[in-house]
Amino acid sequence: MTRLAALTKKEFLLVLRDRNALLALFVLPAIFILIMSLALRDTADGKAALLTYAFSGPADDRLAALLAEGGQARAAQPGETAQFVLTREDGGRITVMVDYRVESQALALFRSRLALALVRVQLAELTERFGAAGLDGATEAEMVSFAWNGVRAARPSPSQQSVPSWIIFGMFFVVIPLSNVFVAERRQNTLARLRGMDIGFPLVLAGKILPYFVINQLQTALMLLTGIYLTPLCGGEALVIAGSLWGLALISAAVSCSAIGVALLIAAMAQTAEQAGTLGGIVNVLLGAIGGIMVPKFLMPEFMQRLAMLSPMSWGLDGFLKIFVKGEGLQAVSGESALLFLFGLTLMTLAMAVARHRE
Repeated sequence: MTRLAALTKKEFLLVLRDRNALLALFVLPAIFILIMSLALRDTADGKAALLTYAFSGPADDRLAALLAEGGQARAAQPGETAQFVLTREDGGRITVMVDYRVESQALALFRSRLALALVRVQLAELTERFGAAGLDGATEAEMVSFAWNGVRAARPSPSQQSVPSWIIFGMFFVVIPLSNVFVAERRQNTLARLRGMDIGFPLVLAGKILPYFVINQLQTALMLLTGIYLTPLCGGEALVIAGSLWGLALISAAVSCSAIGVALLIAAMAQTAEQAGTLGGIVNVLLGAIGGIMVPKFLMPEFMQRLAMLSPMSWGLDGFLKIFVKGEGLQAVSGESALLFLFGLTLMTLAMAVARHRE
């Protein structure tokens, strides 16, 4: 135990001296959380609509209200260039001036919404003129009802999406400090000297795993605090943890095991620290890109959502979202956690075999 404590202390001291690693592990993920939470804020609460319109001349309040229904269109703000400018001419005809940057799909969508809104305006005017109350006196809300065909999955809020995404992405960047230390010790024959002191490779490996596991948990705590307290101070939505804290601790530990496994294997395979950093960065970006970290999975096409299941980052994100969005607990994340632990331990075993072979 004394030897393990000494190895762990050594690793901590080496990480604390690496300012670039500390920046990548703690500061950058927190900045990404703030940026992505604020960037997605308006899209999530409906303030940012796909289409913007304005009236040239007196505004038609009834038509504007009907156009804005559903959140797909909104009135342009003062000083904002509207995509569509509506002018009502003599005889009730409406001319629409379309901004040159509007794409054909947006034009078709606005054309259909405008046609539907005009029909509803005419029906409302006829109803007022002839004193009718609609079909058999029923209002529109009473005549039409909607039901979901199947179970509708809840979508995460900006904070619920960005906080776990960048927790996971930040955890996987332990490859930078770990590989730097690993390659430097191999070059300086530190590992050989440790073997000469009758310190087995499993103990050396444990001395590297424990510090980075603790670092990963500190990352998780810092990013959660960022989402809960700092994001709302910057104008974003505060993160609310609806599920079990034990479940959150389990999925965080499982993601850490997976991240350390990837980092150890890359460090064992790399010839130099630069090679390890480059390879680690490429692997992390690829895993994040297909795993729903950079683009939410619910925005991906179906084939990309299936491809995402190949990424351990996707497994971790699914577990975090079960805690944050669905309010579930320990048992709900046990499947994702088991996959991540198995993946991480498998890569650690491979890393040990590769390192022994190279020694």
